[in-house]
Amino acid sequence: MTQEGIVTKALNNGLAEVMVERTTACGECANREVCHYTSEVRTFAKNSIGAREGEKVIIQSKSSEIIGAAFLLYIVPLAVLLIGYLLIAQTGAPESTCIAGAFAAFAVAVAVVTIYQRQRTKKKQIEFEIIAYNLNE
Repeated sequence: MTQEGIVTKALNNGLAEVMVERTTACGECANREVCHYTSEVRTFAKNSIGAREGEKVIIQSKSSEIIGAAFLLYIVPLAVLLIGYLLIAQTGAPESTCIAGAFAAFAVAVAVVTIYQRQRTKKKQIEFEIIAYNLNE
């Protein structure tokens, strides 16, 4: 996955701080301009091309890391919700109990995934690398 960014600091350890605007996940959403999630994000990237402060660059990360994180965050809780509903329904419980139990399972899954993601982020963040200068602008 590639993104455009601007180098805000070139560090001596072979890394650079890059400012990237969150746009790919938001697409053409009507609320994109007012949403607080569309803010600029600063991340560190391996500066293999020697980019300097203020230069526009293209950074890349492994798509598998992004897809894995998205799968864990979005798909797993939904799967738990559906499985929870089906398991409770198999016991012959009323539909309201099935729905309440499914949402309880969903909430637990979201909590577990959130804790797991935070622990994982402390150990290993998604790695970015500056691969080229952005000459389009």
